[in-house]
Amino acid sequence: VNFIYFRGLSYPEIFNEYVARTKTQKYATSKTQEVDLAEKAHQIKQYMATEKPYLDFELNLSDLADRLEMNPRELSQLINDQLKMNFYEFVNTYRVEEAKQLLKKFSTSEKRINEVMYDSGFSSKSTFNEIFKRTTGMTPKEFRSHTQKK
Repeated sequence: VNFIYFRGLSYPEIFNEYVARTKTQKYATSKTQEVDLAEKAHQIKQYMATEKPYLDFELNLSDLADRLEMNPRELSQLINDQLKMNFYEFVNTYRVEEAKQLLKKFSTSEKRINEVMYDSGFSSKSTFNEIFKRTTGMTPKEFRSHTQKK
């Protein structure tokens, strides 16, 4: 065991081939064909934009897969491979965009930030603030005051 450990540290390229092989085999049993993936990704994005399932703060992978009449594993693969993000990152990008639109549209007196948070599908203020700031570089309050000055 020590020998293998030492070899792995000294020659990491030995294990790089194993890691590469593992990644390519990850979805080897999937029924989804590579040709269909781009089209399905487009359909999912279109569904998200028109039906807005992300407004449900309890939305999870299985729920979205059911709505799209897909297998949850295939949906996960599609989001990971085609859109280069995980399920929650994917959903939260739509939620942040919704929040940005609401913050631009309504002033502080019309809609408080907590209301915007709930109306855009977030259920936790700390998560909302963290994801919003990571995505836009500003807190929701800063974003609102910046866009209303223009």
